[in-house]
Amino acid sequence: MTSKASAEPESFTDLVHPSRVPGLRHIFAVWRRLLRWFSRREWTVRLLGLPVSRGTSEEPGLILLQIDGLSRREMERALRSGKLPFLKRLIQREHYCTHTFYSGLPATTPAVLGELLYGVPQVVPAFGFLDHRTGQIVQMFQPAVASTIQEELRRQGEGLLEGGSAYCTIYSGGAAEAQFCPSNLGWESFSHLATWKKVAIFLLNIVAMIRIVGLSLVELAVACYDATQGRIARAEFKQELYYIPRRVIVSVVLRELVTIGAEADAIRGLPAIHANFLGYDEQAHRRGPASAFAHFSLRDIDRSLRRIWNAAHASRRRDYRVWVFSDHGQETTVPFDRVFGRTVQDAVAEVYRSGASQGSGAAQAGRPRETRSVSARAGWFRKKQGTDAPSNLLGGDPPHDRPAVVAIGPLGYIHWPERITREQVEGLAVRLTTEAEIPLVVARVGHRVSAWTRDGRFEMPAEADRVLSSEHPHLSDAANDLAKLASHPDGGDFVISGWRREGLPISFVTEHGAHGGPGPVENSGFVLLPPDAPKPPRGKALRPSVLREMARSTVGKEIHEREPRDDSVTKTIRVVSYNIHTCLGLDGRLSPNRIARVLATLSPDIVALQEVDVFRKRSGRMDQAEMIARALEMNLCFHSSFNVADEKYGNAILSRFPLKIVRSGTLPSSWTAQEPRSALWVKVDVAGNEVNVINTHLGLSSTERLRQVDAILGTDWLDDPRCQGPVILCGDFNASPRSPVYKQLTARLRDVQQENRLRRPRRTWFSPLPLARIDHVFVSPGLSVLRADVLRTQLSSAASDHLPLYVDVQLTTE
Repeated sequence: MTSKASAEPESFTDLVHPSRVPGLRHIFAVWRRLLRWFSRREWTVRLLGLPVSRGTSEEPGLILLQIDGLSRREMERALRSGKLPFLKRLIQREHYCTHTFYSGLPATTPAVLGELLYGVPQVVPAFGFLDHRTGQIVQMFQPAVASTIQEELRRQGEGLLEGGSAYCTIYSGGAAEAQFCPSNLGWESFSHLATWKKVAIFLLNIVAMIRIVGLSLVELAVACYDATQGRIARAEFKQELYYIPRRVIVSVVLRELVTIGAEADAIRGLPAIHANFLGYDEQAHRRGPASAFAHFSLRDIDRSLRRIWNAAHASRRRDYRVWVFSDHGQETTVPFDRVFGRTVQDAVAEVYRSGASQGSGAAQAGRPRETRSVSARAGWFRKKQGTDAPSNLLGGDPPHDRPAVVAIGPLGYIHWPERITREQVEGLAVRLTTEAEIPLVVARVGHRVSAWTRDGRFEMPAEADRVLSSEHPHLSDAANDLAKLASHPDGGDFVISGWRREGLPISFVTEHGAHGGPGPVENSGFVLLPPDAPKPPRGKALRPSVLREMARSTVGKEIHEREPRDDSVTKTIRVVSYNIHTCLGLDGRLSPNRIARVLATLSPDIVALQEVDVFRKRSGRMDQAEMIARALEMNLCFHSSFNVADEKYGNAILSRFPLKIVRSGTLPSSWTAQEPRSALWVKVDVAGNEVNVINTHLGLSSTERLRQVDAILGTDWLDDPRCQGPVILCGDFNASPRSPVYKQLTARLRDVQQENRLRRPRRTWFSPLPLARIDHVFVSPGLSVLRADVLRTQLSSAASDHLPLYVDVQLTTE
């Protein structure tokens, strides 16, 4: 075919063409280096004298950002109301996937993190419990208790955060640096800094300091307003003032310090970072999980997540994946004493005294146990509840004359002062549900576990639907976990719960939001995963141990098996065309792994790559085509446009399906061409249907492109007798839709972006600020275009100077 078209006319696209602005990439790179040099995060790391990782830029890293206590239901509500704009951006623009996270029982942070960080489920029965080792009532914010449990966890499993850092969490998870945890209250290195360095760090983070002061004043104002409006009884106003300093510390000060620390650690390139934000959980306990002020705190947490995410993507020392999750939710609750006019401790004590006065064997038989009694509320410095509780919050002389009740939120344990027989268990359980008015009692009777409510006795987990609800999203798992708590070594003779099928759940302490029990909301957190993350297994709850396996596979500690796909019936395929710029990103990082991550985001079936280096000195002698194909687990065909000794540079086609090369060769070029141009033609076997895929990269001059497209449309390529059936022609054509080259091609083939009625055609170059549409995918009859789009995320905008173009096509019968 001979073209009669003239040279392409000047247009805006031509004026911003890569051949006309060769210095644009360099200007952008210089700008990024200047930003890095003046970076607040980089200077914070230098002033603190913290060590940094070296030679790890291509190694994967994981950042776990935890919003404590935020259920999936309240998260989605906050998304709709605009309280979580950054998380909304992750979902809509960065293609993050939302999954429900089953916390397990107890739905408390110490239990969830024990399973997530060490792989040990139900390491503790609640936030506070009677420790069988010491006979003491303990709470997990106590440094000695947390350290003891952590040592036990270390003996049973490897920490997920080995060599990394942890902030505001119960356990270190194996992290080399644990800050604001029960065993370590803060940066020890900061106190040893010179005064001028402390001042400099303060000035670098002056905005955060101003925010701390401002939000502290807001906290005080809200507390006073609640009191004047009657939302807080006068008797509780002093208690509300008592809570203000704690909420300021948890919701404001800790959040800002955790954010600064996590940002710095991302810049340092630590292999794993876990940051827990407690503000929402703290506010939700006091005012309720759906309260306006609890949701108000989410906006500031959202900003912190954005700052850490940006730091992760700006890091030159580690290839980070950022996951966002909540460990559990919270149920809206009503306090036990406000419903029944007495505390749960008083109610249980009355059952015990009435049994003693009647000569009950349960109150008389057996020898006394050495126990301690306390009413504890999960949380830092939470005030004791109940008239029978001793003055010492953390323990005291054990009373042998009444049951010890450890009641935290909607979950508690009763330790009977005398040993009780199997026959006595049922009578006591019935009385606890009727006389003490406890909604749910669970106990082990022999080798079986039973649950009692006002409706009667039920076997667990077989009759869980009659105890919890047939609509519970995790019914089977929650029932099994609840049954296991009845045998926990630190559990009691009875497990008590405020869950009830009708009405709001009950908390055994004074709070309007609670967690720990088997409720559907408190058991349903969420996980936001990037599209290149391992997929959760189907038919299996995404609980902490499963998330741990996924995390370990992400950082290369474990192989995560991909779900098998049935290719025998596939009729819809996704094709991606991507100029990878020799894997050299606009931030100066040379990273085939990052290109593979961008492609993994799209879950492609066929990939056409341009500007691929193989064993070239400038790119570290890497076989980029092989590395990307191996990372995506795809078949590979590569053609070199030119060779210099053993160095190669050209185009590649990757496929999940079997493929074979039909033709590869150079295209016509002019004597002024900067580099040879070529095309690669393969046949791909898609469920027994052969699809022709041609990948090319045309020249920079308009005359050169006209000659090259003539060749592609000629007898060596599209007019070749072997080119029968569906055809996909894709690549970097360096030609805009207004060019004669484009018009020649669309006279015979269809532009997928023009076929897409759901979105206007999008530009593919320059990736940070797309100026031109020069990458195209053309298809022949026999292929129906379902969707075509350009992936523009923060990752793809930095990985190359082009954006990937992808299209979903369906094989049709002509």
